[in-house]
Amino acid sequence: MQKVLLVGNPNTGKTTLFNTIAKASEHAGNWHGVTVAVKEKKFTFNKKEYLLCDLPGIYSLDYISKEEQISAEYIKENKNAIVICMLDANNLKRNLYLAIELLKQTKNIILAINMAKEYDSFEHKKIEDLLGVKVVKIDARSKKSVKSLLQVLDNFEIEKTENKQGEIGQISLQETKQKSKENFQKIDEILSVSKYKKNTYYGYSKIDKILLNPWFAIPVFLLVLGGVFFITFGVVGETFSSFITGVVEKCFSCIILWLKSIISSKIAINFIDFAVFGGALTVVSFMPQILLMMVCLNFLEDVGYLSRVAFVFDKIFKKIGLTGKSVFSLIMGFGCTTSALQTTRILETKKARERTAVLLPFMSCSAKLPIYAVICSAFFSKYKALMVFLLYIIGVILMILVSLLMNAFSKQKSQDSFILEMPKFRVPNFKKVISGAIESAKSFLLRVGGILVVSSVVIYLLNNFSISLKYVGSGDGKSILEVIAGAIDFLFVPLGFGNKGAVVAILSGIIAKEMVVSSLAIVNGVTAGELAKSLIVTTSSVHFNTLSAFSFLVFVLLYSPCVSAVVSMKKETSRKIALQSFVLQFVVAYFTSFVIYNVGLVCKKSIILGVGLVILLALLFVLVIKLIKRKKHKNLTFVTCDGCAGSTCGNNKLCRGR
Repeated sequence: MQKVLLVGNPNTGKTTLFNTIAKASEHAGNWHGVTVAVKEKKFTFNKKEYLLCDLPGIYSLDYISKEEQISAEYIKENKNAIVICMLDANNLKRNLYLAIELLKQTKNIILAINMAKEYDSFEHKKIEDLLGVKVVKIDARSKKSVKSLLQVLDNFEIEKTENKQGEIGQISLQETKQKSKENFQKIDEILSVSKYKKNTYYGYSKIDKILLNPWFAIPVFLLVLGGVFFITFGVVGETFSSFITGVVEKCFSCIILWLKSIISSKIAINFIDFAVFGGALTVVSFMPQILLMMVCLNFLEDVGYLSRVAFVFDKIFKKIGLTGKSVFSLIMGFGCTTSALQTTRILETKKARERTAVLLPFMSCSAKLPIYAVICSAFFSKYKALMVFLLYIIGVILMILVSLLMNAFSKQKSQDSFILEMPKFRVPNFKKVISGAIESAKSFLLRVGGILVVSSVVIYLLNNFSISLKYVGSGDGKSILEVIAGAIDFLFVPLGFGNKGAVVAILSGIIAKEMVVSSLAIVNGVTAGELAKSLIVTTSSVHFNTLSAFSFLVFVLLYSPCVSAVVSMKKETSRKIALQSFVLQFVVAYFTSFVIYNVGLVCKKSIILGVGLVILLALLFVLVIKLIKRKKHKNLTFVTCDGCAGSTCGNNKLCRGR
């Protein structure tokens, strides 16, 4: 089987081409580090089998980052593979640098010029003649366009070569400068002969004057994020969710009616209705909102906006001890903490990886959306989208505060570099946006759907049987769940939700956050669609008032991530860091909910309390900044410049003058 390597700079369309050729569904985005490991998939063309390998983005074989090292070493180890070097038609000068380096290693290269329709005013055949390799113009998103590349691949004759030792790796600065000078001289010659001209900066748009403006960038980001939540939890999200849930619920009701005609046992019917169908209905009820959230995020990424968000937050993040690369991981955290943790490996230093991993759980993952949706529907129906938006902002502010405190007591300062591809604003590929969202939702469903139904069954059994395995669903005796929760529910009384059912939901959420909603439904003996109303009724096993509901939401937002995320954190960092993060999340969640509930007993208005909390956190943010600056000021060593004329000069910021 012939191995084919997809190599190129970040954001040239490698992963898109990988998906098109191999019919895969890997995530493709405008980020340096979206692909952090080699992805492989078999495909067949003209009865020939190939193994297609998508390598992380690389600018040069003289790597400086971890993902570039993965690519450089993989190329070296597979010297007889066919290399498809992806070039962006809008960035030929920069992209050709890597192509020239590859040609010094092997002749088994095909140059694929992507996005040729957007910039085709050059003669690509001239490049082919000068470099002595096949050059193909393609659109990585089009199967018809990619077929021409596959035909070239089908007729390709492999030339057995041996890599020269020492050609790939890290070299001295002087060698790099000399090598770069020679390569760019050759590139200029190639571009001149092929009549390639480019007079503007790729990716920059007039709208960037607002989106990248220091004053407007963050307010615009908040407005965009608010719009996403309005779509997800507003009229669109509620209508979509209600329709899907209603259809599935009617189907389940028909099945239950049929089962009642053939099964006489009420215990068995209740088990199927509430445990099995109840768990399945819970999954179905929140899938529409997760799907909408993924559609919105994919749309913003494909149109080119999320890359600009990363650029804007780079300077801010550096001030709190993170790097621009952390932005990508943290934004990915809005989707799934477990998968976002895997992207931390693109960070160069151990400190940066550990810091980002510890802070990731503060970014509210999509698994918490069903919890927000149910409780906000019950207690904040008029301000549902606003309340969810507020929760996300609280998580981000606390993440920044914790990072500042960690940075204040850290002796080692981060020195990571940040490389970002600034894509052009373009009309998004709606097929890609929708299919990507469906794949994310499908992956989410496959990952947690079965676990959620099984856990619903387990929780139902624990809630309806005593320690002696006697059925207590009718109220005769205490269930196993009541005994367990009753032993620790006093700890949550100061937070406003010290009832056993709420504690059960909290504990089940440690396994998977999706289980919180199903646990609440099972404990209250209702379906997912009836859960919101049941939480208001004081006779329900689990019920809240407005204040305790808000306190519960904040606790769910901040307490420890699911088991899979903790395991992933242990894998990416260490057991010690994972344990510290687990404890940290519980402490922050408990303290924040405690303050909210007890201060709220005086304020009485949860919306006002929420806004007040954000203001309080902002004030704490300013206080921490001042403390850090004061600490830095005490550690400064002032000097006197040679030749200083007697007053503080501008040559040295630490100079006090003579």
